[in-house]
Amino acid sequence: MSSYLRDTTLETLGFLFLHEPAIAPAGEFSERQAYRDTVLVGRLRVAIQRLNPNIPADAGEQAFREVLRVNSPELLTKNEAFYHLPVQGETKLLKRKISPCA
Repeated sequence: MSSYLRDTTLETLGFLFLHEPAIAPAGEFSERQAYRDTVLVGRLRVAIQRLNPNIPADAGEQAFREVLRVNSPELLTKNEAFYHLPVQGETKLLKRKISPCA
């Protein structure tokens, strides 16, 4: 796939491309406190709400915390845990919703 096609497709889906200096701690659109910050927390919160508009606020906050909590010294293990979060998170949410004791 050409980079033009990829970029155009992603822009059509609502993705915005900014070069790293623009979102750096002192950048024009600063989105991180330090260079070591790998998660853009503001964008993550907005994405969780946009992708899950009907979940309660506390469930969105729980999802946010779980994404940030994925912790392992091995990159492959982290990636696998992150990959499974949407499915496991939805299962936990559904169990909590239908549980008569909740």
